[in-house]
Amino acid sequence: MIEKVNSVPEEQANLHIVENMDVNNLPQLLQSVLSLAQTPAEKDMLLLSSLVACGSVMPNLYCRYGIAAKRYYPNLQLFIVGSAACGKGIANLALELVKGTEKVEQPQVKPLDQKQILLSLLPEEFESKTLVEEAQLQGISRRTAFNWSEEWQAHGVILKIRHGVFKKNAAVA
Repeated sequence: MIEKVNSVPEEQANLHIVENMDVNNLPQLLQSVLSLAQTPAEKDMLLLSSLVACGSVMPNLYCRYGIAAKRYYPNLQLFIVGSAACGKGIANLALELVKGTEKVEQPQVKPLDQKQILLSLLPEEFESKTLVEEAQLQGISRRTAFNWSEEWQAHGVILKIRHGVFKKNAAVA
């Protein structure tokens, strides 16, 4: 559904995100990024694109909210729609936040595989139900999660407390 937007600038002034917030409460990094923009629309685009860019380099960052403690991850997509030459291009500056400005030789580190990530997301003591729920959130099938659970038990990574209840082995970690 497309709504008609008022074309009166005075009425549109309150539509801008950055103008309606205290920029001093933002982290210093975002404050300095916003100083590059000149118009309220550019500030909005730069703030939103910077948040998305920062969220893209923090894949394991999430918060839990609500009664069900549902996980919420940073947005990884942002669509900016506007007419030609309206200032959309300033969003490209946000990429500079996550690009390396100089090449530094990084040690070769083996990335965490899905199995390690799933294990790290599980609480110290968990039930089979929790294992399946966490696996599904990570896009891992129920069968695969149970296979990994059996493998972890065989290697002493987790201990079976009773039927369907497991505990991470602190001695192995």
